[in-house]
Amino acid sequence: GFCSARNDRFLNEASVNPGNSPQSQPSVQTVQPDAASASAVQTTVADTNAPVVVHVAMKNMKFDPAKVEVKSGDTVEWRNEDITPHTATSAKFDSASIDSDKSWRHTFTEAGDFPYACTFHPEMKGAVIVK
Repeated sequence: GFCSARNDRFLNEASVNPGNSPQSQPSVQTVQPDAASASAVQTTVADTNAPVVVHVAMKNMKFDPAKVEVKSGDTVEWRNEDITPHTATSAKFDSASIDSDKSWRHTFTEAGDFPYACTFHPEMKGAVIVK
């Protein structure tokens, strides 16, 4: 009687608190990505290598930012936010005059450092570093 009473108590506690039972096993789920998720990941990876447009503002008689770093194939766009015309001129590119509220773009296809300045305002200096 004593042993069966103790065993009944143990079995009742195990059924009330299944986490205490030695037979209790954690459940594990395996998640398989669907085709849409896989293609979204591939698209995101492909997009990180796609050419980008980097913006440089001409404002307060400065290039902002003064130095940008891009990859070969990327484009830099200069936008004139001042009231006077500016240029972005280097040995490798020349925007000509960019009027107020206008912009000009150049795509960089070779690696190197490309310092530039405004021909109207030589104190305005910048640089494009192409990796």
